[in-house]
Amino acid sequence: MDSKGRLPIPTIYRTEISEERDGRGFYITRGLDGCLYLFTLHQWRQIRLKLAQEPFTRARVRRFQTIFDSWAERVLLDKQNRIRIPQRLRLKAQIKDKVVLIGHTDRISIWAKERLEVYEQEIDQEYEALAEDLF
Repeated sequence: MDSKGRLPIPTIYRTEISEERDGRGFYITRGLDGCLYLFTLHQWRQIRLKLAQEPFTRARVRRFQTIFDSWAERVLLDKQNRIRIPQRLRLKAQIKDKVVLIGHTDRISIWAKERLEVYEQEIDQEYEALAEDLF
């Protein structure tokens, strides 16, 4: 990432974008565990639909939606296939310059390199137990 907060999006992730369906951009928001989440427009709509099915009368639903939505911003790819990560999101995720992108089925996680290393050390001991619980 450069000093202006512009992050090149690798080809492997750009190929997931359909300009007809998604335009030339993404939605970025505060993620979980200290990272940011990047969604295509299609993925963003799917998340919004799922959240809309939850009853807004539940306080936990409202609180999550308020935080999730208040951090969300639309970001467009420039001609060099970069997005600009808003300053407030960079600060929240402690992103300075070294960044790691992790592709998931429905999103891309953007991590400050140092923060990801700490996170991985924290969960390293429970990795196998997590796998056992899931599979």
